Amino acid sequence: MADNRIFNVNGRLDRGGEKLLQDALSLALAIKGTKVAAWRVSREHGLILDWTDNAEGANKLPVPMDAKQVMSIVVPWLESDEAKETELDGWDKYADHAGHNGPGWRAYCGAWGHVGGYQAIVAVKPVFMWYGK
Repeated sequence: MADNRIFNVNGRLDRGGEKLLQDALSLALAIKGTKVAAWRVSREHGLILDWTDNAEGANKLPVPMDAKQVMSIVVPWLESDEAKETELDGWDKYADHAGHNGPGWRAYCGAWGHVGGYQAIVAVKPVFMWYGK
């Protein structure tokens, strides 16, 4: 596993977008070569999916989960009030433009392939998708 992996995908939060999200999570897990062992939430990063449960604030899953299985956690979290508290900036924010915005998601990792620590596989946060007129 390379230390400089880059991962950044966004999509709509609807039925078609959920399939894309599952595919994105499948790719993130394949790149890391693991399953999700734990999860944690950060106002800065959103829902962080970890390959180990040793990060501060990690919630260990009963069994390691693949992308299809972890969708049962990710989608309800994206629709939760807690998710609405996630800090958004740049391309993720609500845009004042000649069009409209819709609910969406972004699955990503940061520098060195980390998100809030080396334990992360990927993080998911709610974002606004921008639609021009």
